[in-house]
Amino acid sequence: MDAYLGLTLAPLARHSRAQLDAWHETFMKTVIEPAIHPEALALLRRHCDAGHLCCIVTATNAFVTAPIAKALGVEHLLAIDLGTEGDDPLVRYTGRSVGVVTFREGKIVRTEQWLASQGLKLADFEASYFLIPSTT
Repeated sequence: MDAYLGLTLAPLARHSRAQLDAWHETFMKTVIEPAIHPEALALLRRHCDAGHLCCIVTATNAFVTAPIAKALGVEHLLAIDLGTEGDDPLVRYTGRSVGVVTFREGKIVRTEQWLASQGLKLADFEASYFLIPSTT
């Protein structure tokens, strides 16, 4: 996984944060926003309105997914965290991941760590819901 992430995250280290953010904004407008179905937003809203703790847990990196979570109105995101260097406004990605990678069993580890940071554990929940995005 480290070798794969090194390969796929390397392009983030080659470009400025401003350039990456501009590309991501275009990606959101042309690809992601048109793919967000009103029914999906309504379902998420029902869970939030019911007081359910909603979190996106994904094996995609946080650079890609944080704006998507925001567009969906989901406050909590567990994604592959990216290494950075420099100070604002010159923060750059290193092209490496940091921490436990949210892939396979890492999703469970990170979820349990996050819940523990909230004073919770999986057993505290009467039910869990998993929403799988449609590719059609």
